[in-house]
Amino acid sequence: MVRLDPRWAALVTYVPASGELVPIEVVVRLLPADFPEDAPEDPALFPATADGSDVPAGGLSQRMLNSVRLEAGRKKLEGLITGDAGQMPDHVRARLREVFGEQLTGRTAGPGRPRRDPLEVLRACLAVEQGTPDRKTLDQVAAELGVDRPWLKEALNWARRQDPPLFTTPGRGRRGGALTPEGRALLAELGGADQEE
Repeated sequence: MVRLDPRWAALVTYVPASGELVPIEVVVRLLPADFPEDAPEDPALFPATADGSDVPAGGLSQRMLNSVRLEAGRKKLEGLITGDAGQMPDHVRARLREVFGEQLTGRTAGPGRPRRDPLEVLRACLAVEQGTPDRKTLDQVAAELGVDRPWLKEALNWARRQDPPLFTTPGRGRRGGALTPEGRALLAELGGADQEE
């Protein structure tokens, strides 16, 4: 549940797909007039029905709908599941990890680590490099790899942030990039060099 303002809240439903939590449903509902402003954003507190006896002037506005931040909700939920944020009983978190953890991360991701294994990240970098001469977009490469664009961008940025970098940053106005010598060496070490052309 996400509070939009003192009187409105959104309940967002996410499911794990392709290694990410993706939103599949958003319900925006009017909260009771006496709903505490400091109440926790607990889905259990989300009202089953909207109370139409005390509706603010204008009702649900476009501005209110636009204020729903799906990405912020996803990060918050992932943090709860992986244990990086929030307060949650240990047995509840353990059950969430059991159900969703492997689908989300393959294994629990540590700080600065991509949410998939380094070999998959380096293969993604190689695919972007090989697609550069054909001017392939990140969307096209992501579709070919069977991943979504946000994950691909995260993978490329992770590779660029390593010391030494594993993937180059393209010049201004250019797209793509290339594996660095260190990136190619690690790719070969991990058994992914056979995919190079």
